[in-house]
Amino acid sequence: MSNRLMNFFFDSDLRSGHTGLTKVAKKNRINTDSLQPGEFVIFINKALSAFKLYGSNNTLVYYRSPRGRIDLNTIQFLPQVFNAGQLNYSKALELAFHKRRGTKYVPVIKQNQGSELHS
Repeated sequence: MSNRLMNFFFDSDLRSGHTGLTKVAKKNRINTDSLQPGEFVIFINKALSAFKLYGSNNTLVYYRSPRGRIDLNTIQFLPQVFNAGQLNYSKALELAFHKRRGTKYVPVIKQNQGSELHS
């Protein structure tokens, strides 16, 4: 099953914990208790500098941009780059970049630097 974004909320008060964010979602007819694995709701602060990614089983991930503002083009990719409790924001940036350019994202495979072929 692939991860998907169920909804997103701008101007969110990220000081809110699970309870506060759940109330915001419920006001907008999103029941966070019924989120299935791979379904996410994103709360973005007013300054566009941070977000919380809320998933099933009360999973909550907080991210603050070291550059000041998050790239809004990455929002659609956030569920895709969340895996095993880790969020890979750099990969979301790469995916957004390739989508804007109309090019295909090809992951870079790092070779084992310690091994060399000898004949």
